[in-house]
Amino acid sequence: MRLLLWVLLVTLVTFLSSGDAAPVDSNKQLERAAINKVTSRNLANDNSLKHEKRFLRGDRSNIVNLKDGDENEERKIGQKMTTALKSIKVWYLKWEQKILLPGFKKMAKKEMTYSKLMDRFRVRMMNSGRWGTPSGFKRYGRLYKDYLISINRADLAV
Repeated sequence: MRLLLWVLLVTLVTFLSSGDAAPVDSNKQLERAAINKVTSRNLANDNSLKHEKRFLRGDRSNIVNLKDGDENEERKIGQKMTTALKSIKVWYLKWEQKILLPGFKKMAKKEMTYSKLMDRFRVRMMNSGRWGTPSGFKRYGRLYKDYLISINRADLAV
């Protein structure tokens, strides 16, 4: 543990010592004048500082020097990850339903109610050393209850 703390401290010192601060006098007069006069960002970018035109979240037609392969910007990585995770979740839920439906059909045929199922889980867990019903069992019971409602057997979903 001490070694890990030592390594983190050395890493922090290394990063802090490698960065150099810019001196105050290195700023150009034009930049200082633009900042001090509270000019609009467009005027500062277009006229006085002579930067290239930049549009952070503008239309594609407004973006200057955009190549064909550059349309995948860095901010789209999060969106791609979100859609990928959603598709994995949908796939998993379909697979889970395919596995659970035969058991649900058998229990509905035997007229197992939701409350009997939850009591059975509680009895199973009595000697396990746990104080409550695990969330997996609760979810299984909730899915069974939803299944009973979807097949119009609300009398068993009590």
